[in-house]
Amino acid sequence: NLYRRLSGLRRESELEALKIEVKDRFGPAGQEVENLFALMSLRILLKEMAIHRLDVGGDSITLTFSQNAKIDPDYMVRMVHAKDREFRLIGEYKLQIRTGPVSLPADLPKIRKAIEELRRGSSGRAAA
Repeated sequence: NLYRRLSGLRRESELEALKIEVKDRFGPAGQEVENLFALMSLRILLKEMAIHRLDVGGDSITLTFSQNAKIDPDYMVRMVHAKDREFRLIGEYKLQIRTGPVSLPADLPKIRKAIEELRRGSSGRAAA
């Protein structure tokens, strides 16, 4: 079943292959399917970075990291100090990012961009 296959994806390349298969089988995807693909792409990114949980609400997102998160803690602290109105550490494993008003699924690209900023600063870095 497609939902089971979607939930088991580990890489963006696997998602791209499934998108092609869905298009071949069912024709062009509607907006709901595109939204699902965007959500699954975000889920893959979160898994790659070992982010355990993403909470969306109001004007911010909150990331909960696993103990082996692939985020450079020094970079994260520098970001919090440099952009203290945008980033806030909440405990040892949580980071709140103020994104402005968030509406799903329309703001999935905005959420992805905020998370990718963390990845860029931590590229090639394993968890500390």
